[in-house]
Amino acid sequence: MIDYTSLYLSPTILFPDYQNMLISLKIYIYTPPNALSLSSPTESNFFTCLQTSPFVTQNPEEAHLYFVPFSSNLSTRSVARFIRGLRMEFPYWNRTLGADHFYVSCACLGYESDRNLVELKKNSVQISCFPVPEGRFVPHKDITFPPLANITRALQSQGNRTAKYLAVKWNDFSGKIAIFVGSRGGVKEVKRVLDRTCKDDECVGRRRLGVVASQHFAWNNMPQPYDSFHMVMYQLWLRRHTIRYARREFV
Repeated sequence: MIDYTSLYLSPTILFPDYQNMLISLKIYIYTPPNALSLSSPTESNFFTCLQTSPFVTQNPEEAHLYFVPFSSNLSTRSVARFIRGLRMEFPYWNRTLGADHFYVSCACLGYESDRNLVELKKNSVQISCFPVPEGRFVPHKDITFPPLANITRALQSQGNRTAKYLAVKWNDFSGKIAIFVGSRGGVKEVKRVLDRTCKDDECVGRRRLGVVASQHFAWNNMPQPYDSFHMVMYQLWLRRHTIRYARREFV
């Protein structure tokens, strides 16, 4: 018998830890190299919400994390130059080689030979849009924004970047509300899987949990408790403990 009382793996941990995040989490935002231009509505919404949130601090010494903002259309060379400037002007990047830093990139950064880009990609938390281009997501550290309501449009806009599977994953939810469907079968395949999976009390329970979970996938102009913005912040909060990587010399 499946327990449908909670959609969370550890509700006794999640809720107190979330409240602790609201009180404690501090983020320092570096000044972008030029006027910030973000191509995705989700990126823009997140940045606006972050700027006006109580998480932001003007004192970098008290920050848990550091946000590296750069425009969506900025070249990799310009991004590398920006990181190099942070390395020279502030002590925080060199302290952890960027492991307590994060950035937003819906296109996702590729792997480059420049030392600054290597450290950014390898160490810093990348927040990308749904779906993520194949091979550009590091599971143990990176985050994706919860998708917009119209997932079909989001998938179509990606062109060749088609997702292998249509699914929603969130670390603190249990497989109770998630059903994985192959992308080839389309709507008919989704219906077939749902008809086979959702039976009697199980279907009622999943619907109820789905309604509860929907609050976590809502983007609001003014952030609300437990909405998409706050759950992204919670994922960052979980990653605030940094790891210092061994230094490497790059030619």
